[in-house]
Amino acid sequence: MLSVKKIREAKGLSIRQLSERSRLTERAIKYYEKGERDPGTSSILALCKGLECSPNDLLGWPCTSLLRHPEE
Repeated sequence: MLSVKKIREAKGLSIRQLSERSRLTERAIKYYEKGERDPGTSSILALCKGLECSPNDLLGWPCTSLLRHPEE
């Protein structure tokens, strides 16, 4: 689940500010925040840039390492 609104508000950004920072339209951001549309890869990366967060943060994925070896 996308955390666009949660992260945006935590950083004190308006939708307009995020739009300017990410170069996405305000309408697109509203769609993503409401869950009405799913962003493509380029939009996810643009949101991450605008929000200064990682894709894991934006997508709500845990930060646990999937690269650990079983013996660790």
